[in-house]
Amino acid sequence: MTNIFGLHNQPYAQQLNCRDDDIFLATYPRSGTTWTQNILIGMVYGIHTLKEETFKLYQVFPHVEFRNSSVDYDGIAVANDSSMKPRLLKTHLPTKLAPKEIFAKKLKTILVVRNPKAAALSYFQFAGSNDALEQIGAGATELTGFLEKYLEGSIPHGSWWEWNKCWIANSKEHPDSHLIIHYEDVIDRFEETVRRIEKFLDLQAMSDDDVTNLKSLTSLNSVKDRMENNRPIVKERPFN
Repeated sequence: MTNIFGLHNQPYAQQLNCRDDDIFLATYPRSGTTWTQNILIGMVYGIHTLKEETFKLYQVFPHVEFRNSSVDYDGIAVANDSSMKPRLLKTHLPTKLAPKEIFAKKLKTILVVRNPKAAALSYFQFAGSNDALEQIGAGATELTGFLEKYLEGSIPHGSWWEWNKCWIANSKEHPDSHLIIHYEDVIDRFEETVRRIEKFLDLQAMSDDDVTNLKSLTSLNSVKDRMENNRPIVKERPFN
């Protein structure tokens, strides 16, 4: 039922061999994941990485539990083959199903939380444009019908509230290894959020000009154009 997101690969994802300097991004779907990935790539690997014509998000920033033969993608295999240092890794899994070494090794993890109303609307728009989601029952032609499923948690990745409750609790328990940022803060307080991430990851401080350039390179239109180079992995995943 949940093949599109690879939830049937839960045990596979849990056994990921993590490196001591791995950095994870954990998000409930439609919470600014792609946007934050682009920001982190610019901060960790350098702004020039975002300008490369050969940029491939799902290679540079593997989605560890995503495994789909129809698009020839295996997130863990890509992660294992990665020569990036540190590796940037993405997961949509709840804490109980996420790679175990995130917690055992106390790896740096950034959790992005988005207003549930906005996340629900974005998910509805996404589901309506994605045939695979329609097939597994997440799609709905009417917003009311979709919201009923969303509130019940009967969509891929389950309840927004339960998913975020577990990650937030874990983040508050381990503030040295987990950072909570809010989608809305990235919009309204971009530089402040970047500085928080810098401090959390022990990165060299970017100049004010570089932060300005990063904001431009990760604007809605810039990210949208960049994602056009990420077919077929995001063929059915429009950036919203």
